[in-house]
Amino acid sequence: MAKLSDIFGRRGSEPDAPPRHASGNGNGNTGRYVSTENFSDAGARMGEENEALRNLLSDTGRKIGELDELKDAFDKIVAPFNSTLRALELEKSQTLGLSGMLAESRASYDTLRTEFYQIERKATALES
Repeated sequence: MAKLSDIFGRRGSEPDAPPRHASGNGNGNTGRYVSTENFSDAGARMGEENEALRNLLSDTGRKIGELDELKDAFDKIVAPFNSTLRALELEKSQTLGLSGMLAESRASYDTLRTEFYQIERKATALES
């Protein structure tokens, strides 16, 4: 985008601008003359810049829309993997739980079997 001095035509090398006075230090009238051509040129430049900005904004909006579409497509691709991984993790946790219960059952069975053998030995010893 152009600077404000460029938009309003304050360039020192303009051929249609009358010469500046040396006493133009901002305290008084410099005798500067502004024609309607400068305003129309400035308006044209502003219009062009506004059009360029509008085009950039519409391009940006379109790109954001495309990114949203890509995100949705990626989500559709990744969703089955996510559900499969969740199912796998659920199966792993169930397997760990069942393995723990099986280990407890085996330990209880071994304990009962050793107690049974001890009682059976005592019974045979009492019978004899």
